[in-house]
Amino acid sequence: MEKDFYGLSYRTPASQWAEALPLGNARLGGMVYGSVHDEIIQINEETVWAGYPRDRDNPEAYGYLAKIRDSIFTGNYDKATEQAEHMLGVPVELESYQPVCDVLIRFHQHGIFKEYQRGLDITKALYSQRYIRQADRLEHSPETTVEAFCSAPANLLAYRFQSEYEKKVDFTVSMRREAPVEVAAEGKALLLTGQTNEKGIRFACKLSLETDGEVAASEDKLEVTGASWAELRITAASDFRGEDPVRACSGTLEQVKGVSYEELKQAHIADYQSLYSRHGLKLDTEFFGGTTDRLLEEASRSDEARDHLLELWYNYLRYLLICSTRPGSLPSNLQGIWNDNMKAPWNSDFHPNVNLQINYWPVEAANLPECALPLADWLKKAAENGKKTAWEHYRAGGWALHHASDVFATTAPVDGPWGIWPFGGAWLCRNLYEHHLYNPADMDFLKETLLPLLEGSVRFMLDFLVECPQGIPGEGYLVTCPSHSPENRFRAPNGEVSWLTYGATMDIEIIRDLFEMYADCCDKAGIKGIYREETEKARDRLPPIKVSPKTGCIQEWIDDYEEVEVGHRHVSHLYALHPGNQINKDTPELLEAAEKVLERRLANRYHGQGWSCGWIANHFARLGKGNRSLDMLDMIASAMLLPNLMVDAHGHPQVGDAQASASAVQEMLAQSHDGEIALLPAIPERWKKGSVYGLRLRGGHKLDMEWSGGKLVKAVLSAASDVPVTVRIGEKRFPLALQNGNRYDLLENVK
Repeated sequence: MEKDFYGLSYRTPASQWAEALPLGNARLGGMVYGSVHDEIIQINEETVWAGYPRDRDNPEAYGYLAKIRDSIFTGNYDKATEQAEHMLGVPVELESYQPVCDVLIRFHQHGIFKEYQRGLDITKALYSQRYIRQADRLEHSPETTVEAFCSAPANLLAYRFQSEYEKKVDFTVSMRREAPVEVAAEGKALLLTGQTNEKGIRFACKLSLETDGEVAASEDKLEVTGASWAELRITAASDFRGEDPVRACSGTLEQVKGVSYEELKQAHIADYQSLYSRHGLKLDTEFFGGTTDRLLEEASRSDEARDHLLELWYNYLRYLLICSTRPGSLPSNLQGIWNDNMKAPWNSDFHPNVNLQINYWPVEAANLPECALPLADWLKKAAENGKKTAWEHYRAGGWALHHASDVFATTAPVDGPWGIWPFGGAWLCRNLYEHHLYNPADMDFLKETLLPLLEGSVRFMLDFLVECPQGIPGEGYLVTCPSHSPENRFRAPNGEVSWLTYGATMDIEIIRDLFEMYADCCDKAGIKGIYREETEKARDRLPPIKVSPKTGCIQEWIDDYEEVEVGHRHVSHLYALHPGNQINKDTPELLEAAEKVLERRLANRYHGQGWSCGWIANHFARLGKGNRSLDMLDMIASAMLLPNLMVDAHGHPQVGDAQASASAVQEMLAQSHDGEIALLPAIPERWKKGSVYGLRLRGGHKLDMEWSGGKLVKAVLSAASDVPVTVRIGEKRFPLALQNGNRYDLLENVK
């Protein structure tokens, strides 16, 4: 590896997908295995999904709504669950995000290979590989080098090898896919065409080859003899946006015809670094010269190695984010953009009951605001679809989005009774509201994107809320029904175990948050807001956040039900702590109860996954408990990271919602959600020395910091507005007048 290399490195090729290294430009993704004999480059294109646009709304659903509500309010949960089956969308199952194909390069080379290395430099988004062929009777052992990258400017994946074994490398290039496709070879190109399923998306993948060897095209492969170098350019497209995929692929490759590999590479690096180099984290750990798999081993037993890994992983998560979401692309899905399964775990879909939100938690503080725009674009499409869902299923105005969706922005409830959770859209509005808070000068976004989405979600919630009947907990309040706390169950007083109830704590927290965001945005836009008075009246009738007298914890449901699984992975009822802020320094009793929730979960066989441990790390950071936050990240680093630093989730790799951990690191370093800018509010004792640059704060300000011995030695704020702020460093708070564009040494105020 080059001297300035920073990233993931290995001494052996990948033997499975979770060892391969990811490349991506948000539209195109590639997983490179690094074999010296049978190389695999697994290709994804963001729009290649099974299924087709269709109306899943169930015209019979509304007829069961009153029945379900009656069953729930009278405590007949089993009956409510049976009735809920009739409120699900038709069909009830979503289809999966799918791979495009594998590109196979079979090198016909023999002998012993040594000094093998492969790596992914995340500062350049560049894959590299080298190895030496044992000399045998040769005086010199020839070296082979490989590079690959996925270019956003050119919309292609480039792969190049160079061998000192001049004019003697023979290899074959082919394509394959598990489902039927057609592959044709012509000249120095391969073209794969297919369709995800009947009525499904049509797609194509095209490969062009340049080499100094002789090329022979057979029916479905390219045979090369006598080469010392070769370059593959690979692109893919579909008809999802109305393009002809074959013509799109040919056009992409035609546009770079005559552009050298080096020119493509430098344009790619410059484009990528314009995003990546804005921000970064450095923890003061001793240099670790080993490979990533060795680092993973050491991290299971050494704090020093674990901190080195956490620093690398934080910066790698930024890399994965940039690779998975760019302006004009789809949002990052459960797998980011990479998936090798025809039927992926959870369909590799968009999961708005926590996972899709997590994908974007760190994007603003990481100084990547434009990478959040695909989520806004997709949500606008979901809002249009969700108008019909809101009416057909609930006879409500506005729009609704349930717990799972797809490339077509499906909004109907799917999967099972737990899918009847129409709060995904309202929660995603929190993500877009955060984009506004970090970019307050963008009034067009506020007025043209955020406010219309908030207004539609507000209208739905006003219509969905019902008055809780007399004689049961919550009587007289406005509550949600049906309702549940995502993926968690309770045992009712009659012994029935259920997901479904009414007025689950998370629902009420989301709705109160929605109403407050709407009011704030109306004020900033200088409008009254057509639902302003209704929301203010409704907000005052929402149930308060309650503390369980039995456990001292934030109560997860409106009644203090018995928990079936005390160590459940979701902590949905702490939405008001993070990502919301209704639980804050002004509600100390709720802060204490929130901490008890976390400790109780962890003390009772907590069924944590990478994403959920990351969310809890955010909660602890908001509580100012840096050591406990780091404990959660340690749990992931020690046991849940896969060889390529993707995260294990229920036995499957996940990419997108691992971003919860990146968000937690940001929350440890600086917080700006609670009416002030707090520096190092939850810095762990173990992180004695480090630095961060380009960390964005709400208001659009940027922060550069260095600390040593747990104390700041440098803190410079670059102001993005003239609005004064309050800064907190330790126990000291001070007001700071700002002028847009100026830099301020914050430590001058604490001397």
